[in-house]
Amino acid sequence: MQKGVNSNDIAILTYTNDDVLSIYSYLKKMFPSLKISTEMTSKLINQENVKALINMVKFLYFKEDLYKENVNAILGKEPSSSLEILIDIKRGTTQELLYKIANVLNITDENVIKLIELSNKYKNIVEFVYEIDKLEASIENSEQRGLQILTIFKSKGLEFHTVLLIDRIKQKNADRGSLLFEYDNVELKNIYYKISGLENYNEEYKKALEKERALAYEDELNILYVALTRAKKNMVVFKKEHKNSVFNLLDLNVQQIGEVVKSENKTINYEKSEKVIYKPLNLGVQEKPVSKEDDDKEYSLYSRYFGIATHYCLEMMNEFNEKSLNNAINLTKNRFSSFLKNSDFESIKKRVTKLLENGKFQDIVKNATFNKEQSLLYNGELKIIDLLAIKENSYYIFDYKTTKDELDEHQIQVKQYKKAIEEIEECKNVYTYIIYLKDEKAVLKEII
Repeated sequence: MQKGVNSNDIAILTYTNDDVLSIYSYLKKMFPSLKISTEMTSKLINQENVKALINMVKFLYFKEDLYKENVNAILGKEPSSSLEILIDIKRGTTQELLYKIANVLNITDENVIKLIELSNKYKNIVEFVYEIDKLEASIENSEQRGLQILTIFKSKGLEFHTVLLIDRIKQKNADRGSLLFEYDNVELKNIYYKISGLENYNEEYKKALEKERALAYEDELNILYVALTRAKKNMVVFKKEHKNSVFNLLDLNVQQIGEVVKSENKTINYEKSEKVIYKPLNLGVQEKPVSKEDDDKEYSLYSRYFGIATHYCLEMMNEFNEKSLNNAINLTKNRFSSFLKNSDFESIKKRVTKLLENGKFQDIVKNATFNKEQSLLYNGELKIIDLLAIKENSYYIFDYKTTKDELDEHQIQVKQYKKAIEEIEECKNVYTYIIYLKDEKAVLKEII
């Protein structure tokens, strides 16, 4: 991505569904803002954050260290690390308890939210603890675009701009069947019991065994052929160093041929980092009443959904006019109606309308090309620019905010964006703005 490849143009190919899940969990942990599309049908309870939450609930209920160590392992903590959660497991609804524990562990994501929503089927936490392992719901993967992760088998007939081909993460399971089947084309010719060393004494068995190995070798080559012919422009192969690499069949060595071909479409579809990294709430023992002022400062889950929905609305606008806004609002309602009220959508529309009425903003974006949710990899960090407008060899960075306060940290953030664009594009004509989307007006604040 740092070399100009759109995340929507990248496909990661793996050998198994387990590998898909492993890579998906790793990328979501390392890059929470990255939109990822998969073909997975894995169980919800097998997703890492969901497993951590379930094991934490079981630890609080059963008081058995096994579950605590499971949580430590999933969260990447040292064995025997303490997990202090001051929550009475016997008080509150199942949904309330799961929500509190997830926020304390700082593991809330779309799959955890789905688990919380589904937990209303359990009468109490006792029923949840004993019945949750039977839950058949699938992992949440509502993204219709973004970086794709799929198995080589499911990639048949498809082509992608850029392919990252991953070696087997786990060693292939050995064939432990007791029978050897010999075929003549599609006709079954013979069946043998597999006996170690029999090929040294029985010529027919030896030929059948050699034929089976040749077919297995051919199957592996066919799989590699499919995998290595999926890329239109760029192919990157990740090969394990030890002897059980599948790429040993091709005798591949470390090499680079050619240069990375950039994507033609620069718009990369990401959720902004601040929208999906949940700040843990202080849900321990409350020693004093929470004041109205403190409550306003707490960035609640509701506030996050409002911010995400506002950003999504702006991202869905093809042009900055009233017609495009009406279409974007309808899309936003369809996606966030489960989390926000009609009055919230009216507020979003009102705020964006104020932006459209801002003359300075309209002057900048007029006749400009712009990229929404533009991703940057800069100094090893993934940064997301809400709107990057390019006009007359100049770059205009816009960062949307729905918060009430205008904070210094907002300015620090956009200054980092400016520095990144200046260095990447080798251009000094870079201008940065923070747009505070308020009910009464849209404030366009230039940051020098």
